[in-house]
Amino acid sequence: MKFDVKSKKEFIQFYRQKQRVGNTIIDELEHNYGMHTPIWWYTRDCCLSDIIDQAFRLQNFYTIIKMRFFIQDLHKQIEKLYKTPSEKLTLYRGQGLTPAHFEQLRTMQGGLFSFNSFLSANVDENVALFYADHSRHDSDLIGIVFQINIDPTTRISTRYASLDNENYHSDAKQEFLFAIHTIFRVGEMKQLDEQLWKIELSLTSNDDKDIRHINEYIRRGTQGSTGWDRLDFSTIHNDMGSLYQYTGEYAKALESYEMALNIEKKSNPVNCSNLAIIYDNIAKVNKTMKQYSAALQYYQIILKIHKACIPLNYQKLSATYKNIAEIHYSMDEYPQALKAFQKILNIQQNYLSQNYIDMADIESNISQVYESMGEHSKASEHYESALKYCQMLLESHKGDVANLAIIYNSIASIYKNKKDYFKAIEFYRKTIEILKKFPHVTRPDLAVTCDNIGQMYESIHDSKTALFAYRHAMQIEQQASPPNPTQLQLYQKHYHDGLTKGNDTFTMSVPASAKLFFF
Repeated sequence: MKFDVKSKKEFIQFYRQKQRVGNTIIDELEHNYGMHTPIWWYTRDCCLSDIIDQAFRLQNFYTIIKMRFFIQDLHKQIEKLYKTPSEKLTLYRGQGLTPAHFEQLRTMQGGLFSFNSFLSANVDENVALFYADHSRHDSDLIGIVFQINIDPTTRISTRYASLDNENYHSDAKQEFLFAIHTIFRVGEMKQLDEQLWKIELSLTSNDDKDIRHINEYIRRGTQGSTGWDRLDFSTIHNDMGSLYQYTGEYAKALESYEMALNIEKKSNPVNCSNLAIIYDNIAKVNKTMKQYSAALQYYQIILKIHKACIPLNYQKLSATYKNIAEIHYSMDEYPQALKAFQKILNIQQNYLSQNYIDMADIESNISQVYESMGEHSKASEHYESALKYCQMLLESHKGDVANLAIIYNSIASIYKNKKDYFKAIEFYRKTIEILKKFPHVTRPDLAVTCDNIGQMYESIHDSKTALFAYRHAMQIEQQASPPNPTQLQLYQKHYHDGLTKGNDTFTMSVPASAKLFFF
């Protein structure tokens, strides 16, 4: 078969780096590749099939690009060997699925399903049953026998090939290999035994309106003068950008996102949805790098895209306004941040079904802006609204009670800034009550709250309770695993400063006021 020398070299180098097989096999692959067919190499025990299948399953586009030389050749051979069926053909495949994937597949009955990789199947149902049953030995898997029905009267574009005379294992008979991205219609599902199911699949027709646009997309990725070189590179670069972003390589992430953006603009300029996704990724990286002006420019572009969509997607509009608000807040542009947050509030109240968590989050954000502007009264008002939604959340049993502790703590901070120390103590007490009830709440949360309580009692000249609170914060942080040295030093300073202010009479006895918080 013809192949591109450069892409073959990349493939061999990448395969050698994997080092999952001996160098002898890799040398043989490099020097004797043309002596055997791609199917022969794919079925040989040299990990090629495992690497390719895993790459497509995990959508590892970097590996797909590096393996494109071999993937292209394998795909072409399947097309070459394909024969139009003259009679009904039933094939079987056995494998294991996680419970989550199985439940997802059960919801797709009557819908479309793809394995997104090359797919092997056998005429012998017992072979499939063996693999499916064997997978049940893993308690985290459910054994599945896929029954694949091929109707000769159905006009299909899917290509598959018999591996007889092509398989590395000459004794393997009646095995077939389907081309990548084969799409099936999910049919009847039947339980055979505990954790063992049979699921019928049928090849879809070219005339199936649900898959016309899917087939067109796949053809764009697999056909052409360079085959797999024309895979959706916009998606590839975007996914590579996500990988770099996750690993903290922000410069490389931006480079990949920019390449994806340029490709998308040239090849599919009317697909605003894809453009918005890429713009959003670029904005997020700039935001993380604290390049706020650049991030804001991209979020403004995204906002224009969403506003131009008919019908309006208010969920996306709300998310974009939130990003814009957070950028303005980070730049100390509080009026602009407030304006954006209020737009979110308007959208939530008028166009979306009110979600208690979202509403509490918006009200809390607005209060923080007012607090930063020095308007403590308005800040307190919105924190009260946030608290109301959190209480509704509690009553409906749909939220994490720790959210309520966060709101209580925020309200206490507002009263602290207003110098209403008794009110602040009241809400810090509520915070402590919640934090003590939930073991998943971290020790640092408790320590910070205790330290805040100490400051409040010191402000109302109750030195004994203040010192007890400071000491409690110190002890909690010391028991943390690991303790935060900076926080521990702060608590120690507060405690020792209190001792040097003439509080020599401090004893180990617990003040009555402290019992409200710590016992």
